[in-house]
Amino acid sequence: MTLSRTVAADGFKSTAIFVVDGKPQRIVLTPAGGNKLSGTSAAPLASPKGAVEISTPDGKSVLGKFE
Repeated sequence: MTLSRTVAADGFKSTAIFVVDGKPQRIVLTPAGGNKLSGTSAAPLASPKGAVEISTPDGKSVLGKFE
C-alpha cells in the first residue's frame, strides 16, 4: 500500500547540487506555489546527476540523490 499526501512548500528550504561539466553547481530552490519548489540553473542540465537537500519548517532535513 502506498500513502501519499500533498504538503504546502511554504517554509521549506532546499538546495540542489548538480554536476555540470565536471563541476558542482548549487541551485537554491524556493517555494513556487502549492507544493512546488523551483530554482534556476545558470547552465543547461541535459542529464543532471546530483542531490537535493530539503529542510522542513521545523528544522528536519532529507537528502535525495539521483544519477
